[in-house]
Amino acid sequence: MTMFGGTGGYFRLDSWILANVVQLGTQRFCRRFLNRTNDPCGRQYD
Repeated sequence: MTMFGGTGGYFRLDSWILANVVQLGTQRFCRRFLNRTNDPCGRQYD
């Protein structure tokens, strides 16, 4: 038996879901508005 039960773990936490939404939004923004050719070191894009 686990301490918190088998309810899905951290995947159901509101903070985890929000962090995933922010990460996906950031990735989409970078793909759409940042160009790697203007930033040869890739600092902004990474």
